Amino acid sequence: MVILDKSNYEEKIQTLSHVFKHVGDANGQLRNFAEVPLFLDSMASRLIQMADLIAYWIFRHFQSGDQRGYNLIRPYFARYGVGPVSGLRLHVAPETEARLASLPDPTQPLPKATPKGIVADVPQISTLEA
Repeated sequence: MVILDKSNYEEKIQTLSHVFKHVGDANGQLRNFAEVPLFLDSMASRLIQMADLIAYWIFRHFQSGDQRGYNLIRPYFARYGVGPVSGLRLHVAPETEARLASLPDPTQPLPKATPKGIVADVPQISTLEA
């Protein structure tokens, strides 16, 4: 199942999904789609917001070497037993691998999470009494 954030690309992605499922590409047809791609507004779904953050942290790691968020999620990529990571497929140039391997540890950590019960600058919803 493919779930995506609502975007201007919805129609294009629906078309690509149909092509990959019914026509295929150089590797053949995709046969394991459970449904057509589902588009949700990230403002309405915390899971889509989390997927956005994970995708952003992966992007930041490979694009600019920012490991802070990536290091938080790396232990949770799927593995089979103690083998290599199977939940993230890497297709990067050897130069990128070398650059990432030579990065120093981050000097600025991500900010600490806000403790439960402390909510700042969030408007309170009030009800009007009749």
